[in-house]
Amino acid sequence: MRSEYADVFNHDPWAHDYDQDVQNTRDPIRQGYDACLTWVARAADLQAEDDVLELGSGTGNLTKLLIPHKTLTCIDISVEMTRVARAKVSGDVTFVQADVLEHLHQRPDASVDKIVSTYTLHHLTETEKTAFLQQVKRVLRPSGRLVVGDLMVADEAARAEKIAFYRQQGDNSTVNALEEEFFWQLDHTLKMSDECGFEHHVQRFSDLSFALLMING
Repeated sequence: MRSEYADVFNHDPWAHDYDQDVQNTRDPIRQGYDACLTWVARAADLQAEDDVLELGSGTGNLTKLLIPHKTLTCIDISVEMTRVARAKVSGDVTFVQADVLEHLHQRPDASVDKIVSTYTLHHLTETEKTAFLQQVKRVLRPSGRLVVGDLMVADEAARAEKIAFYRQQGDNSTVNALEEEFFWQLDHTLKMSDECGFEHHVQRFSDLSFALLMING
């Protein structure tokens, strides 16, 4: 099951300056980036015996923080982003070029202890996010963790309010992101979490950046 917009959101053209771009804290999309990555790595509670899967590893900024582990498999659709990541990440890491949703569907049952992802899964539609959480439930071992840091809003009404706010500010870039991408809607997501039997915790880092910790019950 390949995600619908995998090719649209392939970040090959932006790989060369992505690391500089994410440090632009004046951009509402980038605010809270470093704090979010740090929190995700800590909340994963990595152990030396863990099999870890990173979805949307990009240029390796989170990957560098993912220690300890037994195995670490990093999935990204972008050849160029992965090239940057390989140059900055040391140790025994397996990089796989693939669509994150398609790869997850191909994983064996109960094969992963921890799944982490930052600033990637807002490229999945709401329907795909439902399928994503169902697959996470399948591949996680008992007490396994999913930790996601990403762009999120409380609900559809909050998304509309933020579009109106940033349009008033003249911030067309943020308006376009809110309109054209698929920021997590926390009301739907937490309902899906309950239906899948996860324990969950939400952490906020900026107006648009949040993290979710889900523990497989």
